[in-house]
Amino acid sequence: MRPGRMLPLTMTAGFLAAAALAQAAPGDVGTPAADFSLPEFGSGETHTLSQHQGEVVMLFIIGYG
Repeated sequence: MRPGRMLPLTMTAGFLAAAALAQAAPGDVGTPAADFSLPEFGSGETHTLSQHQGEVVMLFIIGYG
């Protein structure tokens, strides 16, 4: 293999290894989530997680940027 091709391959392998190690650990099933609050888009009304205790809550977050 030519020496010029070794650097890109090494860098790609390094990036892949770093991405594999950076994966978040899964949460523990059955443990309560920390309470937080978020404003509602449009109305500005604040919703907290504790307001929906006992209900199934799904967060739909879109990040543009």
